[in-house]
Amino acid sequence: DELYDFTATLGISRIVAKMSRYVVDLNRNPNGSPLYQDDRLQTGATPLETFAREGLFNDQSVALQTAKKRLELFHKPYHNRLHTILDDLQKQFGKALLFDAHSIKRRVASLSSEPFPDCILGNRDGTSCPPTILEAAAEYLRAQGLDVAINQPFKGGFITESCHDKAKDIFSLQLEMCQDLYMDEPNGTKNERFDPMKLKLKGLLHRLIEVL
Repeated sequence: DELYDFTATLGISRIVAKMSRYVVDLNRNPNGSPLYQDDRLQTGATPLETFAREGLFNDQSVALQTAKKRLELFHKPYHNRLHTILDDLQKQFGKALLFDAHSIKRRVASLSSEPFPDCILGNRDGTSCPPTILEAAAEYLRAQGLDVAINQPFKGGFITESCHDKAKDIFSLQLEMCQDLYMDEPNGTKNERFDPMKLKLKGLLHRLIEVL
């Protein structure tokens, strides 16, 4: 979230998750529906294992017993708040865009045999935002020297899927980017690329405001 602490200077509302995705994954459907129809490893809204297939609980029955409570305490309020913010913005400006910011390790063997590109933009195969928004984001990031993929291998999660309403001009766009663009993966500490990457992200959001 520190990468985006400039948002207030652009007049952008920001909501930050405060719990681990292994407590509850806010980017997964609480009804258990998978995001993808292929054979990749997919975790649920209340996951029992990591993407490295490591078990998260000594007693999985405890995790299953508390799953419903975690959805009620964390998942539902977060999404209710997202929709409230988007509706308020749409009423004020006539349109709104949710920019869903994620990052991932460069290599995750359980998801792909190949390293991920620098940035992966997802709009649920064209359903969550117009091509003009997606193309503007891709064009800007490529101009910054970054390798950009679109809707492959990620096209946006449950947040991107559920937080758009074209009839009301409410749109959503996901950015998944590799963590080594701004930190040292082994120890999770910021590196010399952090501040330059932050400036690139600020420019990206400024560009999205222009095209929205």
